[in-house]
Amino acid sequence: MLCLRLIAMTAVCWSVVGEAQTLSIPKTWTNATPSLDRQSRENLANRAATALLQHVDLTSPSLETGGNVQGVTSMYAVLTLQDYYSGNTTWARTIVDSMQLRNSQYGIYGPPPAINSDGIYWGLAYFYAYRAYKQRPLLDLALSAYNATYWAGFVTPQDAIDGSGAGRSGSFLPSASCTNDTIAGGVFKSKDDQSLFDLNMESTGPFMALAAYLYELTGDPAYQQAALLSLDFTLNFMFNETAGIVGDTFQPSSCYLEMKPLTVNQAWFIEGLSILANVTDNSTLTSFLKGLVLNVTTYPGWSSPDGVLSEALNFKGIFIRGLMEARMRNPETDLSRYIDAYIDVQYNSVLALARSPTPNDSFYSTSWSGPPVETFSADGNFITLDVLNAAFSITGASKSSNPPANMHTTASASTTSQTGTQPVHTVNTSGSRVGTIAGGAIGGGLALLALVCAAYLWRRRRRDVTDEYRPRDAFNDNLTHALAIEPFIVPVPNPFAGANLPWTSKRQHISASLRIERTSAPVGASTSSATTPTPRVDDHTQEESGSAQSNVPSARDASAHMNPGAPAEQIDAAEIPMLVGLLNNLLQDRQSQLPPRYEA
Repeated sequence: MLCLRLIAMTAVCWSVVGEAQTLSIPKTWTNATPSLDRQSRENLANRAATALLQHVDLTSPSLETGGNVQGVTSMYAVLTLQDYYSGNTTWARTIVDSMQLRNSQYGIYGPPPAINSDGIYWGLAYFYAYRAYKQRPLLDLALSAYNATYWAGFVTPQDAIDGSGAGRSGSFLPSASCTNDTIAGGVFKSKDDQSLFDLNMESTGPFMALAAYLYELTGDPAYQQAALLSLDFTLNFMFNETAGIVGDTFQPSSCYLEMKPLTVNQAWFIEGLSILANVTDNSTLTSFLKGLVLNVTTYPGWSSPDGVLSEALNFKGIFIRGLMEARMRNPETDLSRYIDAYIDVQYNSVLALARSPTPNDSFYSTSWSGPPVETFSADGNFITLDVLNAAFSITGASKSSNPPANMHTTASASTTSQTGTQPVHTVNTSGSRVGTIAGGAIGGGLALLALVCAAYLWRRRRRDVTDEYRPRDAFNDNLTHALAIEPFIVPVPNPFAGANLPWTSKRQHISASLRIERTSAPVGASTSSATTPTPRVDDHTQEESGSAQSNVPSARDASAHMNPGAPAEQIDAAEIPMLVGLLNNLLQDRQSQLPPRYEA
């Protein structure tokens, strides 16, 4: 198994070892001991959120006058995540109503010239809210933001070959001396100025994360391919092996990577990588994730000797957010314990040095090493809320009844009903009855009838996917108790199981992993849909207006995009083996291996 090692705090050595490297907490982190119980921590987080809303109107247009879409979406994110981690719906109505209002009034982009990162920041904020509150219109908004970004800047494999497309007005082919690797998966920074060819991490990273979330939710291989392409692009062009972190901007024409070390770039990458490693059950990606977390949490450019995050820019909260996703997907591991210690270091520093004294003890500084602020700082509170939220979420987690990430649990019926697509794993309550009848004397005839019915129902359910995602005019008022979505995965064989891999480069290992993953079509998907990139929306007016409207790229849509003349209800002969497999599962009352559950 591969591992990532940090050497002398600035160098990375890729090596193949017999077992995964164990993460140990640095001895210089002298303030990593947990303080306060969960209830006390949760109260502090709630009070900080209340103070934020007392001073900030989330529907105000002035929030984005400076082009601070990242800040606005972070305000929504920290409130949503507070409910998500706690299992409450305290901020549900505020989030749901104001998100709808902001989108209808201002769209998903900041002041012109628009950049692609703005749209995808909103896409993630919408997805977080959907995950917490299960309101379908929020998912519609997330999907539309994804589509808008895909159209305006995502480089498809064909775009990379042609050196054109992806919303650009000229050629962006790298020079022959630059690379033999494809730039497919990158996302261009600029949306409005189509003559700019900079590919940046602030667009590519969150796009990769949202694509991974959507793949996990829907099982649509088009999202999986997009996420894996972005991961491959990041490893090939954005990752600096010497520093062990990702850079900021890649220029294809000059083959130049501008490092500009920022925690926000690491945050999006860690978030997306965590999801992909989890849903694909890829041990190589998990090993790489561990090494990456070790590097970015000790990187001297933004780390003080005692472990406190010292970056001056307002990105620190997003960094904690990315680490939390990695932690939740790897419970009861050395990685989760390491991240817990890192969060406690930040938390203890915040309470001791960045929190204002009474009566303003719900005000926080943007610097987690202090000094405290004398007057309220919106930036200070929303940045620090990521730490406050994470701190109560991890407290008592070691006593959780949730199984480790490598164990499998039964997918709930509610999760299945809300995905809006044909679920890969369902709990079939009628399978034994079908098996009993079909096993009788006239089993052969009934089996044939069941095959026809299965084919019809399968096609009909696929057709209904698009209908179920139609945009809603109003939000559902019945906000139920917010529970975390239990991820389900399409079972893809682990390409590294039992393999003795010969490469010595970590990046080569992972790139090979991605190539193998992309050639393995998920079970339950047709061949055409498994190999087709996420389709771009045909209606360009959605992108131009910036207002998110629903247009869901499902695997079925991808197939239709490549074969527009194909009849919608025709059953391809290539699909028969899959239908037979479906019938076989019904007859034998079999259930595939269920997915890992991660902590909320």
